[in-house]
Amino acid sequence: PDQTAMGALRFFDVDIIPLADDAAFVTGKWMLTHDRDRVWGAYTLLFLKAEDGWKIVVDHTDSAKK
Repeated sequence: PDQTAMGALRFFDVDIIPLADDAAFVTGKWMLTHDRDRVWGAYTLLFLKAEDGWKIVVDHTDSAKK
């Protein structure tokens, strides 16, 4: 409904590894902070370049809560 309800999403420790001119492997960490709690995790993405731009073709994301 609003920004406060959604919380604040932050990405960090992002590492982009080019695999070819049309492919890249991306890893990083994320944290979502709400008024009541924090949720965080890590992600791994595989990007491929298509005619209309870069697309995520594989996404593995995990999470934890504190």
